[in-house]
Amino acid sequence: MDLRQLTYFVAVAEEAHFTRAAQRLRIAQPAVSQQVQRLEAELGEPVFLRERRGAVGAFRREHPGVTVALAEDETDALVAAVRGGDLQAAFIGLGPADAPPAGLDALPVAREEAVLAVAEDHPLAGRRSVRLAAIRDEPVVTLTRASRLRAVLEATCAAAGFAPRVVAETTSLDVVVDLVAEAAGVALLPASALAAAPGVAGLRVTHPVIDRRIVLVWRADHLPPAARTFVALARERLASA
Repeated sequence: MDLRQLTYFVAVAEEAHFTRAAQRLRIAQPAVSQQVQRLEAELGEPVFLRERRGAVGAFRREHPGVTVALAEDETDALVAAVRGGDLQAAFIGLGPADAPPAGLDALPVAREEAVLAVAEDHPLAGRRSVRLAAIRDEPVVTLTRASRLRAVLEATCAAAGFAPRVVAETTSLDVVVDLVAEAAGVALLPASALAAAPGVAGLRVTHPVIDRRIVLVWRADHLPPAARTFVALARERLASA
């Protein structure tokens, strides 16, 4: 992540609104959304809760006497906090082969396909889709092993019968995109990471399709009234097929 991403994140968090944050920063609103999406893709977790009409905002308006505290962490830590009762609910990211955490109720709320990012002059760039096996002999740039995205890359490639030929790794999603643009390698990335990325083409990955799901999880036996109301609101406004 970089300072610009953190600056935009703080502005959105304090304003509780993307447009107001953009006005405060004196930049276009799509630029704010793009940088926040890149931050989320790099972290492998959502940093803000979104829905068609502001799920958290709606909850606060309908229940002004309830204090809403938000926390950000890695998926495993969030799951542990919910299981231990330190958090009443959490939004977590799951890879294509990941099952919802055992012992927790789960509500799918969003889904995003991964794409193969290639330089715009790469031989594959003119195609709309590609099999995962097409990267068997390609140099790959990716995030470090601490990221969930790297775990998804390695697991899906292993299931396809090969290991990715990693030639560069970094902690920054922006650096991954830049390396792809410079033809240093190809990368498996969330589609949102390529928003307005110059010099890069995104190809849909097939056989298998690789997607990332966001789910809301909670302990059914440890859900105070306010948290029950929040889950009910999420079911109404966020539930996805």
